[in-house]
Amino acid sequence: IIPKEIKIVENYPEKTIVAEIDPDQMAQVFTNIITNAVEAMSGYGELTISVRMDGNLLEISFADTGPGMDPETQKMAFEPFFTTKKIGKGMGLGLSVGYGIVKMHNGSLTVQSNRDPKSGPVGTTFTIKVPSMRPHEFGFSRDHREQ
Repeated sequence: IIPKEIKIVENYPEKTIVAEIDPDQMAQVFTNIITNAVEAMSGYGELTISVRMDGNLLEISFADTGPGMDPETQKMAFEPFFTTKKIGKGMGLGLSVGYGIVKMHNGSLTVQSNRDPKSGPVGTTFTIKVPSMRPHEFGFSRDHREQ
C-alpha cells in the first residue's frame, strides 16, 4: 500500500513493449522494490516508475526521493540476509530474491544512489533490464502492422 503522501510519477512509452517474463515473479520483484522505496521515503516523497527501450532491452526503473544509500550499502544491496532495517522489519531477502528472478529472465538488476544533495538529486534508483521481443519474434511482420 502506497501512502497518499507519496506521489507516483509514471513514464511509459506510447508503444507496447513485449518481453517474455513470468508476470507473478516480476510482480514480486516490483513489489519488493516499491515497498523498499516507500519505507526509505518514510511515507512521503516521489516515486518515479519509468519504462523504456534500451537497444533490445526493456528497461524498468524505480527512482525514489529517499535519503539514498552509502556506497557500501549499494555494494551489499543484493546479498542474501543483508538489511538496513531494524530487527523484525525484514530478513534481507527481498532484493537478493529479486536479483535471482531477474537473472533467471536473462536480465540485470542494478542500483544507483546518491546521499549528497551537492552532487545531484538525493535518492535511489533500481533498474531492471530484460530482453524484449521484436515484432517478428511473436508473429507480426512490419508490413502487416502498417496495413
